[in-house]
Amino acid sequence: MFGSARRARTVLAAALTVVAALLVSGCGQGLIFRETPTITLLNPTEESVQTLPLTVRWTPVAGAPVPAKYGVFIDTTPPAPGETIDKDLFDAEVKQVFVTTSLEQVVAEITRINTVLDEDKDKHEIAVVGLDESGRRIDESSAFATFRISR
Repeated sequence: MFGSARRARTVLAAALTVVAALLVSGCGQGLIFRETPTITLLNPTEESVQTLPLTVRWTPVAGAPVPAKYGVFIDTTPPAPGETIDKDLFDAEVKQVFVTTSLEQVVAEITRINTVLDEDKDKHEIAVVGLDESGRRIDESSAFATFRISR
């Protein structure tokens, strides 16, 4: 009687050890999801106050693949991974989407679109994403910050 209880505890302990090892290692059919950053935004920094013209700067993370191009999106949602930048974004009256092979982009003017509150008119969001040669977003990673423009 005592032998079977001890055996059950041993089996349970072994099973828990295997589950814990799978969770810690990240194996086990995707039990742990992690976004690996590939770009670090250097300027603007989170909650910073900036002036125009704004020089946006970023760098690829060491060891990460370097994209062919970068997309810079101000107050605009970047495309999903695998999707190409919508041509309509470039045809908009207020251009706040840029594509470059450089590690910086100078932005002369920023216009807030769809501002609900007057106090938010100088608050902006920026995202920098990696693109392939055809302008298709290459992964989930993005460098992101919210900042204000001092006028």
